[in-house]
Amino acid sequence: MRLLRSLLAGSRGAAPARPRTPAKPQRARDSQRARVYRAEHAAFMADSALPLRPYGWLTSLAAARAFVGHVAAHPAVVARWPDPARPDRSLLAGLEVTDGRGRRSAASYIGRHAIALPVRYRMRWVALHECAHVIARALHGAEPGYAPHGAEFAGAYLALCGLVLGPDAHSRLAAAFRAEAVRVR
Repeated sequence: MRLLRSLLAGSRGAAPARPRTPAKPQRARDSQRARVYRAEHAAFMADSALPLRPYGWLTSLAAARAFVGHVAAHPAVVARWPDPARPDRSLLAGLEVTDGRGRRSAASYIGRHAIALPVRYRMRWVALHECAHVIARALHGAEPGYAPHGAEFAGAYLALCGLVLGPDAHSRLAAAFRAEAVRVR
């Protein structure tokens, strides 16, 4: 009202204060991100003699979708992370897998039940990494102090690797997590 009066009166006083926007809730610092990435590299990429078959490439988007569908329907995944609305399905059921067009890296989307797997990131362990983000966010995303690569994510990722890729992948990733001091819950 004061502004309107000053404009009508023609005065050129000080500009009115801008209304304050509500402060965004502070997200926890993602302090484990680099350590998780280094551990993944050590576990799944560093050994050139490692046979890529169990951990390796998904040859197409259709293969990536089929793999994620297999993970979502895996009995151990359903038992460990049931969907609260439908306990006969996992939290990953219905997860959309997009081609990641225009993205430089793989991602899981916040607010959308989807992950993106660009061509160069279509590997089984990368798909499980993104699935672990979906699980950790669904279970712990609303908690204060939740970090995208925090201990909850690392625990889900390690468990997924063991359940889906097998004990060798689990032990490789667990050893790499220990070497990089990645916290796991």
